Amino acid sequence: MPVIESVTPLSGPSGAEMTILGLNFSAHTDENKITINGKSTVVLTATPFKITLNIPGGTGDGKIILNVNDQIVQGPDFKDQSLGISKMTPDNGLAGTQVTITGTGFSATAAANTVTFNGITAQVVSATATSLVVITPPALTSGPVKVINAGQSALSPVNFNRAGVMTLAGGPNQTGLDIRERGASIAVDSHGNVFVMEVSNHVIKKITPQGVISVFAGSPAKEAGNQNGTGTAARFNFSFNSGMVIDKQDILYVVDGFNQSIRKITPAGVVNTYAVNLNGPSKVAIDDDGVLYVLTQYSMTKVDKSGVRSAVRGFYGGNEQARPVIIGSYLYYTDNDNLYINRFGLVDESNLRGWAGNGEFGNSDGPKNQSMLVSPKGFIYDGKGNFYFSDGFAQKTRKLNMTLNELNTVSTQSDRGFKDGGLNEAAFSSRDDMAIDGEGNIYIVDPGNNAIRKMFLK
Repeated sequence: MPVIESVTPLSGPSGAEMTILGLNFSAHTDENKITINGKSTVVLTATPFKITLNIPGGTGDGKIILNVNDQIVQGPDFKDQSLGISKMTPDNGLAGTQVTITGTGFSATAAANTVTFNGITAQVVSATATSLVVITPPALTSGPVKVINAGQSALSPVNFNRAGVMTLAGGPNQTGLDIRERGASIAVDSHGNVFVMEVSNHVIKKITPQGVISVFAGSPAKEAGNQNGTGTAARFNFSFNSGMVIDKQDILYVVDGFNQSIRKITPAGVVNTYAVNLNGPSKVAIDDDGVLYVLTQYSMTKVDKSGVRSAVRGFYGGNEQARPVIIGSYLYYTDNDNLYINRFGLVDESNLRGWAGNGEFGNSDGPKNQSMLVSPKGFIYDGKGNFYFSDGFAQKTRKLNMTLNELNTVSTQSDRGFKDGGLNEAAFSSRDDMAIDGEGNIYIVDPGNNAIRKMFLK
């Protein structure tokens, strides 16, 4: 069946061009029949994913119906009027973001146009008959954008998403964190608390959702050791690639690299040794049952829920600086050349090299086996079919849709620096590990800025 994903614009005058995006259209224009409130239109161009046509005018208000070779689907409502919104640039951001709305039927007098974001009025900075420049309101939430002028109202073709990057804790001139030298591994619990492993200081710090930093476990004086205890009584000796994960009960499992062990930390901060005699442990992943898989450069060790370790056969080895992730019965990890994402079967011990990436150095999107990667790291999964990772070299956040097997760029920070803002406006100095909370917010280690950044996607 054909699928309509968006229609642009949802209102407008006769002769304006309409674009319909979706799936399973015909590439032959005459096999796509579109009516607006029952009135036929002429299709200008067609691909399996995109159809363009001219709005015929005189349709009245009504449904958009698409018929592709007698397979009929119903689209959104259309308004037959002069006022219409064709696009917003950008279509995401935080409060205070400048947005350009393009369309028809606007007033050239800025004050004559009322613009709301999910029902909240925004400031209109400037206006022409086809363009409005507005500032998103302080109480911004995700939702539709509406323009009202001369008694007519028009809705945006897609919702504006409150999305972007904010600094949760730290910063270039802040001293609460110390992750500049060797970066950090992070985890987030069910309450939104972020735990940061300061590798060079052998301490784990806790950041509340409000950004308050405290020492959770380890020596406040940066003293290394190998000692169990509660909170600041415990001692660790982290290595450069030490990793950390958290289970469904908010229990942390920490790779204590130089002590060749896994340490277990309860939500109350009680530290105990969980597994010992590991050979060069680094990053770690956890499955839905709480079983750990610990990477070294050339091997992987399984640690069951009793802390008993066993070697995993058939694993070729991967980049010990990049966090892997377990999705279902497979572990996904970065190869040593940083150009592929590989997949290892935890049940059948299959090892699929080049699961994603084409082996070329670059950042192109598209089908996962045709896309290009550069140093993928910080693998996380949202539980909804989306696999995120950080492309540290190019300062990108990328998403792999595991249903469509398509790779897309979520955000691009073209300039290095320290700036909060929309997904493509914020700036990082560098990028390391990532974690994700239950609401889909992503936390990113920015060692160069000595900060933990929080990315909102909705």
